[in-house]
Amino acid sequence: MFVYTKTFSSAQVGQIQKEVRCERCDCEYTYQMIRRGSGRSTSVYGLGEKTAKQQAQNVAGVKLAKLLQRQHDPVACPDCGWIQSYMVEDLRRRAHRWIMKLAWVLAAILVVCAILGYVGAATSWANHGVDKEAWLQIGGLGLLAIFVAVAGNVVRVVLSSFINPNRNYPHRPAPIPGAPIGIKQGGAAPPFASVMAPIHPASRHVGPPPLVSPSNALSHEQVNPLIESGGWVTVQLAKAQYPLHCCSCLTGTTTLKQFNCAQLSRIAIPMCKACDKQRIANQTFTIISGLVWGGCLPYLLCLFVQWMSNPVVWTPLGAGIGLVTALCMRGRANPVKFSCFNSDLNTIRLRFRNPAYLQMLIDHGKLV
Repeated sequence: MFVYTKTFSSAQVGQIQKEVRCERCDCEYTYQMIRRGSGRSTSVYGLGEKTAKQQAQNVAGVKLAKLLQRQHDPVACPDCGWIQSYMVEDLRRRAHRWIMKLAWVLAAILVVCAILGYVGAATSWANHGVDKEAWLQIGGLGLLAIFVAVAGNVVRVVLSSFINPNRNYPHRPAPIPGAPIGIKQGGAAPPFASVMAPIHPASRHVGPPPLVSPSNALSHEQVNPLIESGGWVTVQLAKAQYPLHCCSCLTGTTTLKQFNCAQLSRIAIPMCKACDKQRIANQTFTIISGLVWGGCLPYLLCLFVQWMSNPVVWTPLGAGIGLVTALCMRGRANPVKFSCFNSDLNTIRLRFRNPAYLQMLIDHGKLV
């Protein structure tokens, strides 16, 4: 029976001011925590679509409220640098989640194999029942599935227990990607906040560049982020500010290019029209090349390989494979790459093709 369904997704981003009293020095400070709640709802045969949309929004709002109330960011004390114990525990709870997901996927595969094995054994031994050896194999798969699920949880807990940003206390902990900074109550911005200064791209003096930023950005939270290996840096999507210079050629521009960085999430980065046209041309060339080479290679093989004697079948198949491969690779023409979107923290890792723009962004922009 065919059932037509339509799924609606919604996401809401919110922020809350967290007040903290340091466990070590009793310093009182605050920080602004941002979270992202998402929700989904399904309508059947197009009935109640408005209700489904509203329900998805309501689910996203409820999840956002829970995240803002229950979670904490690892924000060091402005005075002594201590990260509170409950912040460390929350950091550990969010760490290495991929291990549990992988363990559950493997366990599910083993359970499916056990079920298929039972069905196959029952079919083969319809008149005599499932023999003892088959039962041992099926039971072994079931026990292995349980072991994989439990082992995944144990490995995650063990690895998370090694996370301790206070390991070198009283020295300040290393910057945590995407985490905000604490502001002492009644105090000014900390000395490690970034300061606006002139830019000199291509040996040409340019004054302090304007920034493209969300309306609720806080200027006192500008801080140099942790640059990871390979030039990756973590960005808070709700607060990121980018100097109005092309991220590819560094020329001044007010043109913003929207990039899809995750589901229901887009990011606007300055990019001049000339570089955008070149990006589109490179993507078009990649797609055409994949289509042509995907079709030509099977056709040439059909001329020399005996079992590939029918080019009418292999040429369209190769062209289709080449097209799909090119569509997957067209993102290589973009001036920025995205990775590791965190749907709860609303953060994402990005890397610019032009490292000079990353340095400009660190010196004169705002990422967290």
